[in-house]
Amino acid sequence: MQDVYIVDVELLHVTRTKRFIKELCIYNVPTMQLQNYLVLPSARWCSLKPDIQSLNSYITANIHKIEYNHGQIDQESAIEFLINTTKGLSLILAKGHDKCQFIATLTGKSVFNLETFGCPKVSDLPATNDCSCLTHPPNFLHCCQIKCLRFGRWFYPVLEQLVNKTYHTNWIYLAKYMVRPKYLDDYLKDAKNNGKKQVL
Repeated sequence: MQDVYIVDVELLHVTRTKRFIKELCIYNVPTMQLQNYLVLPSARWCSLKPDIQSLNSYITANIHKIEYNHGQIDQESAIEFLINTTKGLSLILAKGHDKCQFIATLTGKSVFNLETFGCPKVSDLPATNDCSCLTHPPNFLHCCQIKCLRFGRWFYPVLEQLVNKTYHTNWIYLAKYMVRPKYLDDYLKDAKNNGKKQVL
């Protein structure tokens, strides 16, 4: 079976528009192999503007609860692991358009949105004593590892249905639901606009 990965990230901000990975999880759906990393910040805390410090403090306290300076690997290594793991003909899925576009832009590959397949919220998926990462308590719903495990278990039967005689046809049909890398999206938008100008 073709490698199919579910990827989840938790993020913090360098600016309002620039974010970096704080936690990364990569889950191979067919093999059930999982990689999880806590990632060091890409900018020093003191270099952030006060409003960005306040935003990151809120996210840390109320969402993923990972301290700003906590981490095992740097940003470059995290992105390299992500690209190397998902390279080639493998397929990538994530949940939510914004997250899909963030991952697509990092990897240079289009990403399928799990919501396209009707994937429920992580809180609506059954708790099965999932193994949290070392930072989070059991069944903590903003843990990337928990999300990937629950999404992966939910998606596996869906994947089995797609792996049949019309497997490639099904994926091609669903290609319209892919989220492209942002730079490619911008390129296609510019090309379309330029085409309209030439017609005019």
